[in-house]
Amino acid sequence: MGAHYTQLLVHDSNAERCANVLRELRRTAVVIPAEGEVSVICDQQSETQNIDVIDSLALTVCVRLKCAVVALINNDDDWLAFRFFDNAEFCGDLITGHTPFSLRGSIFRLRRLTNPHAPLLALFLTFLAPVIFQTQRHGRLIPILGLPPRSLGVGFDYISTGRVRGAFDKNGLIFT
Repeated sequence: MGAHYTQLLVHDSNAERCANVLRELRRTAVVIPAEGEVSVICDQQSETQNIDVIDSLALTVCVRLKCAVVALINNDDDWLAFRFFDNAEFCGDLITGHTPFSLRGSIFRLRRLTNPHAPLLALFLTFLAPVIFQTQRHGRLIPILGLPPRSLGVGFDYISTGRVRGAFDKNGLIFT
């Protein structure tokens, strides 16, 4: 069984603002502060990978913070999915599996909503390269999209139970 986690990638919003919204919503979550322009929310309820729960939270965060939100879902390391929310609405998705033939959706939109300055060729090559585990693809995307490195392969369940890679640094994480 592979990795199984969800995240919300919140563009252009600081971690404390994200945490305040989660507290207002009475959500149990962990916020990984941005090291570039993207903070990462790991929400407890979203870990069930119920699309309705994930979409509802992503849209709410998008509306309340007035910024783009991308929901990331790693399903058993077989599928890596991104669901896009911008201007207070769902605006598409991107889904990939083990091979380039499984790729569906807009790489351009992922780039625009997370890091408009990301090198486009590197982004395309990352999605076209076959991988065994989607955590590998996620790891390759982190430096390209400017995501916090410690967001690799983690969701709420992994962080809260301590089942994380090696020397995972919990300093600066915000728990709600």
